[in-house]
Amino acid sequence: MHDHDRGLAHDLGRLQQQARERRVALRWLLGAGALTVGGIVRSDIRASIAGATGVATGVPPQVIIELVNANASCADLSGYAIYLWQCDAEGRYSMYSSGATAENDLRGVQATAGDGIFSIAGSVGAGYVARLQVGIAA
Repeated sequence: MHDHDRGLAHDLGRLQQQARERRVALRWLLGAGALTVGGIVRSDIRASIAGATGVATGVPPQVIIELVNANASCADLSGYAIYLWQCDAEGRYSMYSSGATAENDLRGVQATAGDGIFSIAGSVGAGYVARLQVGIAA
C-alpha cells in the first residue's frame, strides 16, 4: 500500500506537519460526527490549504456520489463524511509524490446531505485520466 492510499486519518498527520512548517494554524473541531480541519472540509479540492499554494489545473469535473444503505432498501445515508483524493494531471498525489510533496490540493472532505448526496469539484488533466479514491466514515 502506498502512503497516498492510506486515507484521511493518515493524511491529517501530513496536513498538520505542513501547517507547522508554514506556521499556519489548523483548527480541529470534532462533534456530532463532523470533522473540520482548517479547510479540508470543502466543495472544491483544486486549491491547496494550510499555507500551501498549489492549484490543480485541468478540466474541473463535479464528482457526485449518492450514498445509500444497500441493506435497507437503498435508503439515503446522510451525515457521513466522505474523503476524496485524486492524482493530478501528471499522475502525482499531493503530499506524497515527488514534485508534489509541498502541496495538498486534490483532497477534501464533504458530509453527505439529507438525500445522501456528496458533491465536490476536482480536476482532470488533458493528458492523464485521474484516479479518484474515496474513504467513508460514519
